Amino acid sequence: MPIYGLDVSHHNSIRDWDSLSQVVGFVLVKASQYHTDVAAADHAARARQRGLAVGFYHYLVLAQDAARQAQLYVDSVDDLALSLPPIVDVESGGNSGVGVGETVAHLASFLDALSQVDSRRPIIYTSRADWSRMTGDDTTFSEVADLWLARYGDHPGRWPDGWGSWLFWQFTDRGRLPGCDSPLDLNLFDGEAVDLAQMSGDADVLIPEAAYTAGLGAVEAALFEVQPAIAAVGLDPPRVRLIGRNLQAVDSVHFGTVPGHDYAPYFDSSGTSAVVTVPAGITGRFMVTATSNGHPISSTAVFDAL
Repeated sequence: MPIYGLDVSHHNSIRDWDSLSQVVGFVLVKASQYHTDVAAADHAARARQRGLAVGFYHYLVLAQDAARQAQLYVDSVDDLALSLPPIVDVESGGNSGVGVGETVAHLASFLDALSQVDSRRPIIYTSRADWSRMTGDDTTFSEVADLWLARYGDHPGRWPDGWGSWLFWQFTDRGRLPGCDSPLDLNLFDGEAVDLAQMSGDADVLIPEAAYTAGLGAVEAALFEVQPAIAAVGLDPPRVRLIGRNLQAVDSVHFGTVPGHDYAPYFDSSGTSAVVTVPAGITGRFMVTATSNGHPISSTAVFDAL
């Protein structure tokens, strides 16, 4: 079964690593871009202390020397031997105006320089759109590197040409997990705990039960325990109240009688109760499903509308 995890940088402030470590199995840490990420060492240390597999990524800057960037990455990683294989982030942000041929050559030079220090098969993070735009759908890198796919949604869709599958999949940048008050990038690893441990060289990797998911939504259902409560009556317009712990994880509510329409809930200050206005035109019996990161996190309940 795939394993649930996240990626972090200095933009992410984790309030409670103990809570977070109960629901994820790995953390991919930004190591460098122009300079060492200021939060890299702290993120890695706190994740390792709790038995999580740790990986590091470098954001490739096409305007800078490839070999120097590879060395910066190596210098920014606290322990290559206890980390997942090297990861390079290939995306168009900040890399405009560079031709396909130059981009391909630059990436090849970076990976070559990195291989002199770490001979393991590296991982490339990219989206299908960025890969096509930047490399012209180059397929040679799929022969020497695994894919960390960036594609938000409930299905990975079509990934870059050449790769037969993805190793990691970043499926949202709006994830909500215990221990962090702000949205997170959430990912799936296509493998088992033993694979993560072997890849990271860390025999102390411990994967919590909640980090396994047979399909998107399974972990969220275990985490958030959102339960629709009774529908308010006598209100104009009528409203539905949701109750449950960690309710702030809910990002939308779907009314089954209005396919394709989601409605954002309004929360009280405690985060344990939310009220959603019933859409106009709903009469009779209707179904409500709460979602987090676009996936159902509660069993559908049926309500009566006045």
